[in-house]
Amino acid sequence: MPYPASAMSSIRFRTWGRHLAGDVVGGVTGALSAIPTNISFGLVALAPLGAGASAEGIVAMLLGTVIANSLFVSLCRTPGMQSGGSMPMALAIAGVLAGLIEQGVIAHNPADLSAVMAVVIVLTTGAGILTAGLAITGLGRLVPMLPYPVIAGILNGTGVLLVISQYRNMIGLSSDAAGSVIWAHPAALVVSLVTIGLSLRSFAVSRPVPPVIVGLLGGVAVHYAIRAVSQGALGPDLLGPVVGDIPPASVQWHAIIGGWHGLLALPPRPVLFTIVPAALSLMMLCALDTLTSVAAMQDISGRHRSAKTDLLAVSIGNIAGGLAGCLPVAGGVNASLVVWRAGGRSRLAGLIRSATIAAVALFLTRAIALLPLAVVAGIVIANGLRLVDRESLRMARLAARPGAGHRAELLGNVLVIAAVMLVAVLRGMAMAVLAGVGLSLLLFAAATAQTAVRRTYVGPIGRSRTRRSEQEMQILASNRDAIAVIELQGALFFGSGEQIARSIERALTSGARHVILDLRRVTSMDVSAARRLLQIAERFWRDGTDLLIASLPPGSPVRATLERLGIHQRLRAEHAFDALEESLDHAEGRLLAFQGGLAPGHACTAPEALLLVGIPQPLIARLVKSLPEVAFEAGTLIIRVADAAGALYVLVEGSVDVLVPLVGGDAPADRRVRLATLTPGTMFGEMALLTGDRRSADVRAHGFVRCLKIEIEMMDQMLREDPEAAYAVMRAIAIHLASKLWLADVAITSYEA
Repeated sequence: MPYPASAMSSIRFRTWGRHLAGDVVGGVTGALSAIPTNISFGLVALAPLGAGASAEGIVAMLLGTVIANSLFVSLCRTPGMQSGGSMPMALAIAGVLAGLIEQGVIAHNPADLSAVMAVVIVLTTGAGILTAGLAITGLGRLVPMLPYPVIAGILNGTGVLLVISQYRNMIGLSSDAAGSVIWAHPAALVVSLVTIGLSLRSFAVSRPVPPVIVGLLGGVAVHYAIRAVSQGALGPDLLGPVVGDIPPASVQWHAIIGGWHGLLALPPRPVLFTIVPAALSLMMLCALDTLTSVAAMQDISGRHRSAKTDLLAVSIGNIAGGLAGCLPVAGGVNASLVVWRAGGRSRLAGLIRSATIAAVALFLTRAIALLPLAVVAGIVIANGLRLVDRESLRMARLAARPGAGHRAELLGNVLVIAAVMLVAVLRGMAMAVLAGVGLSLLLFAAATAQTAVRRTYVGPIGRSRTRRSEQEMQILASNRDAIAVIELQGALFFGSGEQIARSIERALTSGARHVILDLRRVTSMDVSAARRLLQIAERFWRDGTDLLIASLPPGSPVRATLERLGIHQRLRAEHAFDALEESLDHAEGRLLAFQGGLAPGHACTAPEALLLVGIPQPLIARLVKSLPEVAFEAGTLIIRVADAAGALYVLVEGSVDVLVPLVGGDAPADRRVRLATLTPGTMFGEMALLTGDRRSADVRAHGFVRCLKIEIEMMDQMLREDPEAAYAVMRAIAIHLASKLWLADVAITSYEA
């Protein structure tokens, strides 16, 4: 029975009440966790300006979180998502400001913040617009494809930069207006260490409270406890400075208006070469943080949707925040998890979080002003230590072990991580990302180039589909190492040429005189690879090497590339072949000619042909007298499939192709596949003669052909009148069949399963 309307209303009210309570608790908890970290982000971002102006960063960061997070949670589609500042982005902004101070664009500890605010407006708004471009064009899906070593290097570099940026506050160094160190406060180190320890360690009693809150409260308590004791007995100089006065809202709005007026005063060169690259870096960092957080929260909530809307939402938030002179934000997995675990499930939790942060920024600035910088340093360093990628440390330990599996790959990844860290520390995040991606691409190219050669094998006897006389087959078998086939695979590019050249040189060193490059498994080839292939071929041709290039049939992608570039026409016709079998036939013919066998196209005499098929010398004269010689023009079907067997043939001159019908539902009725090509000194038609079955294949004259014909009636007569000659013919047939079986075995074993 359905519930009555009053009961359904009561259920909905209780469910809404539970969600409301969770959203309120989650929003407030998320704000309490975000406030100290965002304070530290703001101080780090504007730290190059000096103590007198860096406090402005606190307001800019908190207001940025309020404005951007309110828009973000209202527009995003992934449940539980929250946004806030990130330390890599804060460090990127700090790097820009430090560079602009060196260039004289802005001053250290400026009395007027208009130029600083103009830079902040350009950075945050520019990053938002670029991120929106990523979302609209769909290129945002490429951001998570950043190589892992680059991401690990950014995280580790951020951790190092955080420690470097906070060492002064950690040990309580204070400075005069010129930046010279005038005093150190030893107790500040104790306060920082307590804050770090409490922020990193999760105690049972503090599980409902974020660790950063525990660290903040513990550090503040230790600071003021030491201060209370030191006032009487130990002197006033044990502790470091506090945050100090924070500009009121009126000063903030005045700075924003001044920043808008100062936009036109920014010199174009720093904008193009310092601020714009930094905006690109902020865009990349924002997109990476947001998309990573979206993926994590979708797994937690179980609701998977396109991240395009979420990326667009954070970009809109940053554009609005940038127009208001705020620092940029990104979707944060830690911020989202704090709210989610505290019970926040809807957009209301994010709005409550923003409202709480706004209340603190507007009404509790005096409390923030009393926050010890040693505590802020502890929170920042703890955050940096949490950022360190532990998997990269484990990878470095594995790479240091001699004999570790995949050590070269591990060392390459460790090299990229170390390079990104170093560039991040010395040149900033933007250059670190570019350097890491570039180095990763180089390592990828080097690794891919090593896979251009699939395998190298020698002695491919039988794969040419050319059946030769027994004597010639023995010559080929005894010199099988003289022919080497190098199979190439995949996409060939500029880095593949060196491995191909080394493989050719190794084959020649191993004794090969004829080397075939098999391009059958090559899927594509860029311009550099095509030109490099031609250079390699021409180099070996000049040295007299019989280098053949095979598997270039008309219409294939590789041949089309070579023809489009005009390279196929520069390949020697006698060294470029449509199929591998043709190149093998060419190599075998060259090898036989070198070893004293029949030259390609050589015509035998009838006695020579009988001798090659295995007829003893004393019987050849008798057989020549009794066997008729027949001739066929090119293209003549000497034997037709399904015909009755009437005779076998000994090939004297020319060559013939053995063709079988192509079987298949869509195969044309007249389509034939070449099974083999026969040369002088071989026989054909013997199977049907022995079994009496109908012909199983066509035999077509490849050119002008002369044969000796042995009909069934002649064999019967020979058995009665000359048993010795009949026995010699039967023995020759047996030898020929054994040779065909051997060739089949060799061909089968030469192929991979």
